[in-house]
Amino acid sequence: MASASQKEYTTDKIRNIAFIGHGGSGKTTVSEAMLLTSGTSTRFGRVEDGSTVSDYHPDEIERKISINASLLHCEWDSHKINILDTPGYSDFTGEVISSLRVSDIAVVLLKAVEGTEVGTEIVWNYTKRYQTPSILVVNKLDNENAEFDNAFATARNRFGADVTLVQFPANQGLTFDSVVDVLKMKLYKYQRDGSGRFTESDIPAEFKEKADHLHEELIEKIAETDEELMNKFFEDGTLKDADLQKGLRLALNTRKIFPVFCCAASMNIGLTPLLNFLIQFGPSPVDRGPAQAKDQKGQPIQVALDANAQPSLFAFKTVSEQHVGELSFFRVCSGTVTAGLDMTNNSNGKVERLGQIFVMNGKERRDVAKLVAGDIGAVVKLKDTHTNNTLSSKSFPVIY
Repeated sequence: MASASQKEYTTDKIRNIAFIGHGGSGKTTVSEAMLLTSGTSTRFGRVEDGSTVSDYHPDEIERKISINASLLHCEWDSHKINILDTPGYSDFTGEVISSLRVSDIAVVLLKAVEGTEVGTEIVWNYTKRYQTPSILVVNKLDNENAEFDNAFATARNRFGADVTLVQFPANQGLTFDSVVDVLKMKLYKYQRDGSGRFTESDIPAEFKEKADHLHEELIEKIAETDEELMNKFFEDGTLKDADLQKGLRLALNTRKIFPVFCCAASMNIGLTPLLNFLIQFGPSPVDRGPAQAKDQKGQPIQVALDANAQPSLFAFKTVSEQHVGELSFFRVCSGTVTAGLDMTNNSNGKVERLGQIFVMNGKERRDVAKLVAGDIGAVVKLKDTHTNNTLSSKSFPVIY
């Protein structure tokens, strides 16, 4: 499996994404398609035959569901994308919460037949708790009974008018292969062989009126989120591309818009535009602003995401892996962490020396020299560090 780990990425070139949604909505398959599309993986693993990168535990393979949140990563357009593929069943909801704590954007999966379900609402409420920017993806549009308009309507009904179409299917059901993008104003027609390859063309006449209407609706929605943009919109009747892009990034980051995309992950349809959108408009750790923390006295402080500052990290998940021992997953909150670094656990005062630092793709580990503020990785054999602990340099005591 190829890896982005040999390269070094600055904080602004990192995207931390959590896939969340009701059980069976296709989060693991979307993760798998993303790894394939980005060239990280050379084969398309299937949940049905237990061959996916993220569902590697025996219980997950046997039950054909995600039980643990898995950390994956890939590279796209010179950016590193960290992916947290979370379980959908409510028994494992703690995995969703811990993943959202270290993510900068949530991708909420909906089924094209059922639309918004109980599990969707549960995870949506978690995004509200952490104020996580969110995108919705209507998946399984190749299902015989797919009904995109209904799925979109359920989302808008439950989550409000800020749920806004960026794409709609030109066809759906068993022949699904084409998507109209109302941001780019193009039609994407995909090959149905799982390769993810597609052609881009002008929107056909039969969809032009609908696309024009939705494009105007999208521009107006973006303009509404910023007074300066609204004034430009009233003056010119539209927004220039530069203003549109700036406004969309701001609106997404401040949860004033929730864009909706189309997908059939099992056929690798819809992944490239989604990846492009995440890079172009999705917030980096820098965009999300400083981390909220407490000092030694319990007073709230803000910690800037500065790779040159004193190092600190938050351990959001701990697992015991066969032949490895205890593996601690963490997000770097400030500074840069390297193997051999001595850090203090501010929950118990114990000093920990970091061993090898890894980036992960499911159970596969690759060691890296360092990770900068905003990045996510793992380290083995920390003696006294557990989930929700903070490690930092001795001169910078802080708790996240």
